[in-house]
This record gives sequence, structure tokens and C-alpha cells, in this order.
Amino acid sequence: MNNFLEKIVRYKKKNIALKTTNLTERKKEASNKKIKRRSFKKALSRQARQSRQGISIIAEIKKASPSRGKITSKTIKELGRIYNSARADAVSVLCEDKFFLGSPADLKKVKSVYSGPVLMKDFIISEYQVYTGYINSADAILLIKAILSSRDYIKLYNLAQSLGMDVLVEVHSGKELDEVLKLKKPEIIGVNVRDLNTFEINPQLHCDLIKDIPADILKVAESSIKSRERAKKLKEAGYDALLVGESIASSRYPAKKIRELKNI
Repeated sequence: MNNFLEKIVRYKKKNIALKTTNLTERKKEASNKKIKRRSFKKALSRQARQSRQGISIIAEIKKASPSRGKITSKTIKELGRIYNSARADAVSVLCEDKFFLGSPADLKKVKSVYSGPVLMKDFIISEYQVYTGYINSADAILLIKAILSSRDYIKLYNLAQSLGMDVLVEVHSGKELDEVLKLKKPEIIGVNVRDLNTFEINPQLHCDLIKDIPADILKVAESSIKSRERAKKLKEAGYDALLVGESIASSRYPAKKIRELKNI
């Protein structure tokens, strides 16, 4: 792990260590929250798609990125309303603050205007972050295997499930896929074809890795999804859902883009 990933994990560790609210207080705050979670897993399931054509779309709310800078001038709530009207199956909210200009508080803003499940997308390395997502109404969290030890992966996965949240486990290689399947078999796996160190894209990885994902696991394709043709190819390859960020958030007509990718 080096370059961007190393930089962001270093920042995360320092940032979490400086929090004024300690883990014990965060746990107590979480225990007082009684929020009915919306099922991220069910929204992406094959059963949910039986009554409609196409593929499930997880539309991402992403303010900025290190490679592109500012992505959209629309507010969090504006995008949430648009995604709701376009019937996105779930919404991913990028909560990382320094490099992507997000915040866990954005989760609540989205849930106030969007009726489906909301995923907390961040570089999660600690229990503190999982509890923070829970407190801010996340229905699911993202765990990136590339930044987690085997022990931390299992610990954070189990914690999220104990709190009633689903987990999307992200892998970037065959090695990472093998590791998560042996350590704790996920219910949902996301294959990200973007190298988080260099930001280079390898679209072929989507087709290479899906062959080794068990049939009973929901499969999500991430990154490099810009066209209807690409969405159709990924559906034919066996993916249940697409997580799409910049091509939707930066579009002049985000709702139209969602429908374009969804109805294939």
C-alpha cells in the first residue's frame, strides 16, 4: 500500500486519534439510536429485480475527487431528490472529508429526501467510523480489503452486522478476493477496477474476477461505468448491480443518466 492509499490511511489514523468524542461515548450514543434500517442487500437482490428489467443502480453522491477536483455544483439534497425521482436502487454517499470533501452528516441529508437504502462510502479502518455511520443513519458501509488487516476486516464486518447494517466488501485483485472468501464470506462483493494508488483503470478486471465469486454472493461492479453498452456488458457478465459515481454526479441530467444505465 503506497501513494494515495498510504496518504489517506495515515490521515484517517491521525484524524480519528484526535476525535474529542472517544469510542466509549460513541458506543453509548449509538446504543441510544433506534433507527429502522433500509435493506441495502434486498434492494440489490435478484428477487427485487424480478418485477423490472435492467440492473440495480447504486448512484453515488460525490462532491470532488483527488484526480478531478470538484465534480458537481448541485447540493447533497438536490442530488438525493434527483436520485429518488430516477428510482436509483440505492445511494452511495462518499463521506471522506479531506480528499473528497464529504462528511458522515451527508448521510442524514440524503435520507431526508431519498426513500431507499444509503451506503456510507469511506476509507473505514476503525470501530469509531462504523459507529459514526450508524449514528448518521447509514444502512450499509463499505469495507476496502486493501486497507484492512485480516483481523480488522473480520472485526469491522461483524460490528456492522451486529448493528443491523449491510456490508459491501470491495476488492481490487484476485488475491484480495481469495482473502475475503477465506476469512469471512461476504454477502455482497464489489469489484473496483480503479487502482486507488495510481487511479489507473483496468476494465477487464470486472470480467476476470467475477468468474471466481460464488453464485450466492451479490456482485457489484465499480468504476469505469459510463455507457449503456458497458452496463449491458456487465449485466451479461453476471453483475447484480453497478456503483456509478462521476458519470452520474457530473452529468447535466443525472436522472436521465441513471435511467440510461438501469434500463438495459
